[in-house]
Amino acid sequence: MARIFIKTYGCTHNVADSERMGGLLEQAGHELVEERASADVVLVNSCTVKDPAEKRFWHEISLTKNAGQLLVIAGCVPQSQPGNEQLAGLPTVGVKEIERVVEVVEGALAGKAIRATSHRNQPGLSLPRTRRNPLIEIIPINDGCLGSCTYCATVLARGRLRSHPQHEIINAIRAATREGVKEVWLTSEDVGAWGRDIGEELPTLLNAIATIPGEFMVRIGMANPPFLKEYVSELITLFRAHPRRFFRFLHIPVQSGSNRVLRAMKREYTVQDFLAVVEPLKQAFPEMT
Repeated sequence: MARIFIKTYGCTHNVADSERMGGLLEQAGHELVEERASADVVLVNSCTVKDPAEKRFWHEISLTKNAGQLLVIAGCVPQSQPGNEQLAGLPTVGVKEIERVVEVVEGALAGKAIRATSHRNQPGLSLPRTRRNPLIEIIPINDGCLGSCTYCATVLARGRLRSHPQHEIINAIRAATREGVKEVWLTSEDVGAWGRDIGEELPTLLNAIATIPGEFMVRIGMANPPFLKEYVSELITLFRAHPRRFFRFLHIPVQSGSNRVLRAMKREYTVQDFLAVVEPLKQAFPEMT
């Protein structure tokens, strides 16, 4: 069996993907190592949304090639740039195909460059995982988004919105808390959009999570203003009713303070929409971050 070093760039969704790929590799008998120098295979999980992260990804590729180690690439860069000549001939695990990571890694060890980059699948929430922090469970509640921003490659990499059903998310949280997890991070490219493709809405999911027995806290990940604006009063009620279940924290992106620039970016909200989300929350919870 091989020793594998996993390097992850980008958002918490990527971290969750790496944890699941690590879990699958360990389940197959491979060993995860903390140092690149001791690895037989270097698996690099990439980010294309943030320019610095993508630049570090390319640097990581150069380091690994120069060291003469086997390289497997994963994540958003190869998924969104399938024709990039710098990636030609490299074994690849796409964001929708992380369940095939063992096949791709073992193929690389056998001298084969398997490219698993289909958009057909949605990785399940019940996959084994090796948590970076044993007390934190990161759950991607949906993949992709509903936006069409002019500057963003998220749709190219993650595709259009696909939400996990509520019961799958609840089951994943229950399983994690049985394993001793004390924090659950709900993540995706836009948490606020959860359920729009399956006839559900985020407050319904959050209220169901509030009823799960156990002592654990929930962190709500990045959510764009257009959908959050619809749920502000419900979020305030939720935070007030369950202070020992939900962190008073929201990740709301701010791309610009100019409506003209936001229109050019096709961000689908205005400065006033952003303030309509933030101001009531800060008034209700001054300590909220």
